[in-house]
Amino acid sequence: MGNETVKDRLISFIEFKGLNKNKFEELCGLSKRYVSNISVSIQPDKIKKISLVFPELNTGWLLSGEGSMLKDNVYPPDVLVNDDHKAPLKRILQLLKEEGLSLEEFARVVNSHDYLFTNALKWPFNTSSFLLSNDDAIKSWVNSFCEVFPQYSKVWILFGQGNKYSFIAKSLNELNRRINEIETQQKEDKKTLIGILNHFIQ
Repeated sequence: MGNETVKDRLISFIEFKGLNKNKFEELCGLSKRYVSNISVSIQPDKIKKISLVFPELNTGWLLSGEGSMLKDNVYPPDVLVNDDHKAPLKRILQLLKEEGLSLEEFARVVNSHDYLFTNALKWPFNTSSFLLSNDDAIKSWVNSFCEVFPQYSKVWILFGQGNKYSFIAKSLNELNRRINEIETQQKEDKKTLIGILNHFIQ
């Protein structure tokens, strides 16, 4: 740990937030590849930009490695929100269970890491920073899930509203129902036709 650089610690924080470098740079208004190009330290104006988006980051730890990654009591208790923002992730876990797929297997399928998902579940979201940072991480997981399982509704996963199944799935279910109806009707018609033929043969 003693050999960690400022860049190493910043990358650790980025991963903790469930983001990649590009998304982090975009959110903070930093130039592309800024994180990759950090050599010794981070300029004060860049620290300010990062702190505005991620007030929970302990900049003392970032610059020196002393203390902990996150500030203690950065948010007063009354502005901490409940678990509602994490509900999409919980719904994904519920659906993965229904599909018989573990979180680790799903993370591999979407080329990510299950610990990033777990970190997003653990972190207490704040109303002022949620839309700026964590919202993108959650939407990324939801988008990835819906790419693997298009039969589930993205709206339902994000907000818990409407039908659990997507328009595609509902359309396919309706199509299958119609096919079954037609097949059943054809069987009945065939049976009736055979009955008529048998009557004439006798």
